[in-house]
Amino acid sequence: LNMSVFEKVAGNYYPVNSRIFIQDTRRDAQLTVLTDSSQGGSSINKGSIELMIHRRLTAGVGGDNLNETGYDGEGLIVRGKHMLVLSPIQEAASIHRPLAQEMVLEPLLLFSQKSNIFHKSSEHSLAVEMPKNVHLLTLQTPDFGDVENTVLVRLEHYFEVGDDVVLSEPATVNLSRVFQSVFKIESIEEMTLTANLPKSEEKRLQWKVKDERVADADTTAREPRQLHDSAIADTTAREPKQLHDSAIVHLEPFQIVTFLLKVSAIGQ
Repeated sequence: LNMSVFEKVAGNYYPVNSRIFIQDTRRDAQLTVLTDSSQGGSSINKGSIELMIHRRLTAGVGGDNLNETGYDGEGLIVRGKHMLVLSPIQEAASIHRPLAQEMVLEPLLLFSQKSNIFHKSSEHSLAVEMPKNVHLLTLQTPDFGDVENTVLVRLEHYFEVGDDVVLSEPATVNLSRVFQSVFKIESIEEMTLTANLPKSEEKRLQWKVKDERVADADTTAREPRQLHDSAIADTTAREPKQLHDSAIVHLEPFQIVTFLLKVSAIGQ
């Protein structure tokens, strides 16, 4: 591909949703900058990182400008937080991936009159800790279909292949044990990512490509072996299976899986 970039800066700027990093392989060092909001970023010069937190132009090309002002008539002010991590390359992901989760899911502070506060020191809804490389992405009542006693759950393995020697390995989660203090799982069904179709009914498009080796490649290699001895081991089943002993989910790196759980109250 022959391409001439005349706008060196604009042509090399990219959206930075959570982090940007550069590496020095000779020194085995990685510098990572984590952001708390989406920004523009690049590494225009060797060994440098730059982020565009905000921009304001009083005169632009063709008469256009980016001169947004606030209620006081002054230019808008952007406040945010950045975290810098300097680490060996192989250790970088184990540091910046959890940190990014913590920044996005920062606790929300609420304030009230002291007399109205119901004090409780702490509460944890999960009976056991999730694996360090797995994030509970969704836990909610679905807003579609038969929602009575139904819970929508998404799990995310948020490490990529090669990120970390340990944390990039496949992970296993026992849903029955994780939620045993909240509810009892009666049945489970794997859904597509958007939860609008059972996984067993999914029909992927088959694309015609020039390289037949790509078309014939085994695309199931990275699919999760979802549940052991129960829910959807039989992928041809159209109905959610009843659980026998457990609901064990296997996640491959960078994989998100979605389930609809039928649940009942503990003790029923």
